[in-house]
Amino acid sequence: MRYARPLRAYAGKILKDGELAFEVVQEVFVAVWEKRGGLDAGKPLRHYLLRAVHNNALRMLRAEEARGRLSANGKSRKTGKRATGEGKGKRRSGKNGKSGQ
Repeated sequence: MRYARPLRAYAGKILKDGELAFEVVQEVFVAVWEKRGGLDAGKPLRHYLLRAVHNNALRMLRAEEARGRLSANGKSRKTGKRATGEGKGKRRSGKNGKSGQ
């Protein structure tokens, strides 16, 4: 399928794990197939797939962290690679980046 490879690459950038990326993309394709009657044929499928992969990859990342599959330093115990990007998703408040505590 023409979307599978780029979607796996995108999920892999988020998850830093090829097997988990493959799993996320597979789950998205199954969900699209099951909901195919409710999709708007006039809208591009690419945008829907990218958003679904993004959301599912983040959901899986949180689940993996909750299961303790990540070590204390944020690296996957299986692959040794970081599961999250440095500084991504962190919000700062205040002028100096400290929270207003």
